[in-house]
Order: sequence, then structure tokens, then C-alpha cells
Amino acid sequence: MKRRSLTWQLALGLSLMTGLLWLGAAAISAAVMSHAINQAYDYALAQAANRILPLAIHDIREPDERGRVDAIEEDEGTFSYVIRNRAGGIILNDGALPEAILADVGAQGYADTAAGRAFAITDRRSGLGIVVLEGESERRDALGDGLLGLLGPLAALLPLVALGVWVALRLALAPLERLRSDLAERGRHNLAPLDPASYPPELSPIVGELAGLLERLQKALDAERAFAASSAHELRTPIAGALAQTQVLAAELRDHPAAQRTGEIERALRRLSVLAERLLQLARLEAGFARSETDVPLRPIIDLVVRDFVKSGVPVVVEAHPDAAPHGRVNPDAYALVMRNLIDNAVLHGADGEPVAIHVAEDGTVRVINSGPVVPPDILAGLAHPFVRGVTKASGAGIGLSIVRSVVEQAGGTLRLASPAAGRADGFEAVVSLG
Repeated sequence: MKRRSLTWQLALGLSLMTGLLWLGAAAISAAVMSHAINQAYDYALAQAANRILPLAIHDIREPDERGRVDAIEEDEGTFSYVIRNRAGGIILNDGALPEAILADVGAQGYADTAAGRAFAITDRRSGLGIVVLEGESERRDALGDGLLGLLGPLAALLPLVALGVWVALRLALAPLERLRSDLAERGRHNLAPLDPASYPPELSPIVGELAGLLERLQKALDAERAFAASSAHELRTPIAGALAQTQVLAAELRDHPAAQRTGEIERALRRLSVLAERLLQLARLEAGFARSETDVPLRPIIDLVVRDFVKSGVPVVVEAHPDAAPHGRVNPDAYALVMRNLIDNAVLHGADGEPVAIHVAEDGTVRVINSGPVVPPDILAGLAHPFVRGVTKASGAGIGLSIVRSVVEQAGGTLRLASPAAGRADGFEAVVSLG
């Protein structure tokens, strides 16, 4: 089920409620307006009857020279009338009033007929009476025009009201969006405390609890990192001492049958020394030292690391685009760790005798490629996690790529692993992009 945002729900609810309240107000206004229109039209009907009856009596008493009583011309084109005698007989009909409705009209007052609203009065002296009929569509048309005047602005303004409600809610809920953004920035490398005083009073208790939680989490992570760093540091000296003693012992037992075991102990101590060094690097990275506030050119770092490997006899080939100028907000020492670990990994797990290729693209993307068997996708997906290793006979602890990933993430970049390498049928490549 798709979840709607709080802003959307509030905007929709308030807009619908506003529309309903406006419709209710319009209905009440329509009822009041209908009553006022009926009163006004009834008054006009009575006034028309009171104007026409004296004129009709005068004309009946004094007909024209032809002895004929003519219908009286009235400006009120919406009215029709008849003149009745004392017995109820029709003396004069202006021709527009249907005589069939007269049975429903009394001698005095208002009456509702099938043809419309009627009003009747009778002159006491002469006994003559008049029935004035108003067209049945007059009031309906007037009421319709009034309702259109009420509902028309509602239909036009309701979208504007909805937009106004949306904008007002966006502004009112801006602190919530800021809190969401602040929390999204927090992570394993950024547990900076939140400031409850910078939020509205409604959010301050929540922010205060979150700030306390982040503080406790920061202390726990600091303790864990300090333990890992101190443990790795403390291990270096005794390991170095044990390795030196083992090497001396191996030299003394060169021709002794136990020399082979001494060699195995020396190799194990070397692996332990490398592991302690990698753990120390990982602990430093967990403290978040890889991020830099300044933009750093990376090509000199790449050349320096490659030069060290070439001096030690490792075949490394660098191919760079003429306009390539890799850079990023990363600590130079941390980026050197990235390149060193990637080349170490390529040498350790690549095919014997095949050089490690480093490609620097025009956009600054760096690809480190080695030959070798294809890594299965299920194993490739987890290689950047600590202590995860592929199917290999080479020694290692499975920390190198996790160090690379940690540095790249802290620097705001991306690490992509692929096997086979792009453009090849085999091999492995690591693609690092910063900036």
C-alpha cells in the first residue's frame, strides 16, 4: 500500500474541510437569499396588483369611445392579470393568464398555482378584483443566478485555497524536513549531536531524545574504535619481537629438522603482523580521518604509490588520459591506502607474471585491473565487507577492500567491483570515482 506524505494528507484534509464548510455557508446563504428573493418578488407582485386595479376600475367605468375596455399597458412585462367582478366572472384578461388557475386563487392574498405565484385583491366599493400572476421561471432564474454567484467563486478559489494550504503546510512542516535531513546525514562516520534549541517546542523533546541517543552511540563507537586501535598498536611490538626471535632461531636451526616448522611460524607471524597493521588502518578509518575539507589532486599520490611498487619489482602499468586530473576531498594518506590496498589485492590474487593495469579516465575515474579467473557474482557482491575473501589460495585477511570502501564512502565517492574486467573475458577490476 502506497503511503502518503503527512503534508499531502493534511493539505487534502484541510482543503476538503474548507470546501465543505464553504458549501455549508453557501447553502445557508442560499436559503437566506431564497427567502429574501421571495419577499422581494411577493412585494413586487402586490405592488403591481395595487397599481393595476385602480386603473382597470377607471377604464371599466369610463370605456373608450368604441365602448371597449382595453388591457392596461404595464411596464412589468413579467406579470399577467385578470379583472374579476363581484361574482367572480372575468371582465378583462390581458391574454397571458390561464383562466384554469383562477379556481386556486381566493379573493385576497397570495396563492401558488400550477402556472406560478399569484396575488389577488378586491376593491370594497366596486366589488371588482384583480389576480396578478408572476411567471413561474422568474424566481427560479433569480435564485439560480444568485447561487451561481455564490458557488462560482468557490469553484474558482478552491484550487487556490488548496495551493495556499499546501504552501502553508510546507512552511509549517519545514522543521520536520530539516530534522529528517539532519538525521539522514548521521551515520557511522557522522554522529554530531543535534541542537534541540534550534527546533520548535513541539519537536524539542524528540530532538533531545535523539541527541542523547546519538551521544550514547558516539561514546560506544569511540570506545570500540579505541579498543581496536590500541589492541592493534599493542600487538605490533610483541609480534615484531616474536618475528625477530623466530628469524634468529631459523638461522640457528638452518640444517635442523625443525627448521621447516620455524619457517611456518615465521610466515604465520608475518601474516599476523599484516593483519595487525590492517586492523590499525581500519580503526583509524572508523574514526573518520579519510574525509578532507579541501580538494586534493590525486595523480601525484597515484604516481608515488606506483613508484614504490615498481621499485620493489611489482609490474604496474599506468595509462592515463592526457586531460585526466583526478581530485577529491580525501585525506592524501587515506587515498594512498586505497591505491596501495588495490594494487596489493591485484598482485596477490592476479595471474603470476601479468602486470597490474591502472587506467585514469578523463573524468578522474581510476580503474585497477588484474588478470585472473572470473569471480562468481555471489562472491563478488560481498568482497568489500570486512573479513570476506574469495576463492583463492593467496594469503590475506579480507580487510583490504573493506578499507578501500570505507575511505571512498567517507570521501563521498563510489567503489565498484567487476569481474570479468571491462573489455576482457577474465580478470578483476576495482573502479574508484571521487568528486
